[in-house]
Amino acid sequence: MSGLPSGWAETAISAIILPFDSVDPRAVPSAEFRYIDIGSIDNTRQQISSHKTFPGREAPSRARRIVKAGDVLFSTVRTYLKNIAVVPPSLDGALTSTGISVLRPSEAVDGRYLFHWVCSDPFVTAMSKAQDGTMYPAVTDRDVVSASISLPPLAEQRRIVAKLDALMARTARARTDIVRIPTLIATYKKVLLSAAFSGNLTREWRRTKGFPDADKVELGSVASDFTYGSAAKSSRSGMVPVLRMGNIQNGKLDWTDLVYTSDLAEIEKYRLSRGDVLFNRTNSPELVGKTALYNSERPALYAGYLIRIRCSNKLAPAYLTYCLNSPIGRDYCWSVKTDAVSPFISHYFCMIERSCDVVCWLFCRRATLWRRETRELLELFRAAAAAKKWSRWAGG
Repeated sequence: MSGLPSGWAETAISAIILPFDSVDPRAVPSAEFRYIDIGSIDNTRQQISSHKTFPGREAPSRARRIVKAGDVLFSTVRTYLKNIAVVPPSLDGALTSTGISVLRPSEAVDGRYLFHWVCSDPFVTAMSKAQDGTMYPAVTDRDVVSASISLPPLAEQRRIVAKLDALMARTARARTDIVRIPTLIATYKKVLLSAAFSGNLTREWRRTKGFPDADKVELGSVASDFTYGSAAKSSRSGMVPVLRMGNIQNGKLDWTDLVYTSDLAEIEKYRLSRGDVLFNRTNSPELVGKTALYNSERPALYAGYLIRIRCSNKLAPAYLTYCLNSPIGRDYCWSVKTDAVSPFISHYFCMIERSCDVVCWLFCRRATLWRRETRELLELFRAAAAAKKWSRWAGG
């Protein structure tokens, strides 16, 4: 074929593979067989991740083909899913399904080269176009083995394989790192919030400003209201949305899945104002205490399972929101929770109003907390988060 490098050849896969044997395991009912089906293949890593074991009498009708270590397995069903793998030495002699092509490399081809070739997007796309059937799209073994392959000399095949395997290993490591990112973010968030509300985050700032260390105050002395929301029935349409506990997600208000009310008395009584802090007072233990700040995104009321907190001019609402969502705040929720629903509601409401000093370490000057100072603290908090490229946790 023109365009190929010198020494390369174009041939059919059938010309470079060896035949395989088949067996009916039900002919030996008491013998034990290992079986690789399509579900055994991890198609994100192109590896065999599991196998089944059964006596011959229980073998499925498709369990017929005997595989050897180094065989390339290519699923002929829904080929776009890329259920492709190489048989490891531990599964030498196992059976596989008749829905899987067994490509046993001859001496003319490196097995890993053949594997990478059938994993390539051009090959899989060609097989997918050749599929027949709507409910059960599949190709035949003939379709697979009659497909062409570009074949360099064996030494060059091995150099290509070495480079591809190295790149695939790097990809696998990157994929592992990506999976770990949510855990790392959650851990960083906890560490950052713990530092913020224990005084460690702003220790140097307080020293340069000449401010004293943190004082503990009860939340009830710097905030007010602490009222339950509307208990009236809401509907899927109406004049004004009613925020429920499900609308507090990750420290913010989620404006999807809303319910509404058109009751003018309820709207007047429970209308939210900019700066109101909403606190979830019930639900499963891990969700109790989740908090969000209302910033007048749109007119809204709040439902009965939420508590509205209104801050005095000594407490910045954003600071309180961060504080209640911090590990210190959430630990406090766990310390006062009860398992019975009604006692939990009334008990926690009293605790949050009167005794929340554990979660509210407020930085003060001359025993008074001013908005200017909490704003500076919040700016430091956001700057610290941005420096680690996690600014979405800092309210940005």
